[in-house]
Amino acid sequence: MERWAGGKLGRRLWLVAADELSSVAASVKRQALISAFIDLEIHATSRGEVARAVEAARRAHSDDDVAEVVIFPLAGDGELRTVTVEWDDPLPDDGGLPPGQEFGVFPWPAEDAVCREAVVPGDDGCVTARWVASSTS
Repeated sequence: MERWAGGKLGRRLWLVAADELSSVAASVKRQALISAFIDLEIHATSRGEVARAVEAARRAHSDDDVAEVVIFPLAGDGELRTVTVEWDDPLPDDGGLPPGQEFGVFPWPAEDAVCREAVVPGDDGCVTARWVASSTS
């Protein structure tokens, strides 16, 4: 996850393998906080089964009343076009989903999720941004 400002509008998700970081490295904003979540439980589902997959993800994290569920197309690479469903919000209709027939669904990482974080330095190599060490908000 790349985060350059607080809130949902100040972040973007990337799906990358550990050995394919060059496309992300060339695209992230300077001074952004990068959080690499390890071993997310992503469940593949078809367009027609998205609602069922989201409900399963919600049930899996029922102890966390602020959990969100992320939906993204599996056919893409690099920056993800995602839909995030709040815990108690209705599911998006078919037109509210990204294009594609196959999707990945995962619950937003918990506060104690395993991740590595770093701030992207500026062009001069200096880090001037200050971030609170909680990347899941």
